[in-house]
Amino acid sequence: MKLYGSPEIPESAGLYCFRLCLANPEVMGLIGPSHLRPADGQARLRARLLDRLNLADEVLSSRVLQGNLSEDKGTHPATRFSVSAEQVQSLNLAAIREDLAAIGDPEALVHILERVSLALPPIYVGVTRDQTLRMRYEQHWHNYRSPVPGTFGARLRKLRLSWNDVTFHAIELPTALVSDRNIKLCEDLLLSLSKPVLSQA
Repeated sequence: MKLYGSPEIPESAGLYCFRLCLANPEVMGLIGPSHLRPADGQARLRARLLDRLNLADEVLSSRVLQGNLSEDKGTHPATRFSVSAEQVQSLNLAAIREDLAAIGDPEALVHILERVSLALPPIYVGVTRDQTLRMRYEQHWHNYRSPVPGTFGARLRKLRLSWNDVTFHAIELPTALVSDRNIKLCEDLLLSLSKPVLSQA
């Protein structure tokens, strides 16, 4: 999939996804109005990196479900069950804090993490046939700015993520290849295989 900036998104049908960006230089305060001052820059940047990685881990973490099923075979037969869910995070934040403290140039790490974010699984997958990729991107952007319940934009905002925390990737599809059946099958396959965490409410 090709990574697109907003002005470059094509006016064609296709498959697309959003990925979480681990460290956006603007969000991290390396450029723009929130630029970190040299005096306290590195310490604050390390703290921001740790916060960002913790948030990413929360977004991408999995849930483990456990349950019990029992059947009462007495005079009044009944079936009982209980289910509990536990969020399982992947990162050892204490170890990461130590690693960040040992890194001499956290700014370089921000730029590296921005690039390696392309290897992360998508957090949202979509397809478009009757609308263009640009139209779908703008709809998602609108739903983020003015949250519409049940939409990707609203779920993104609820997780305290900014629009600059995600990147947009797309594959253009020739019109001759795009049919309702083809596009639906492609969407089902992508959802099943990539399991994007924000594609469903």
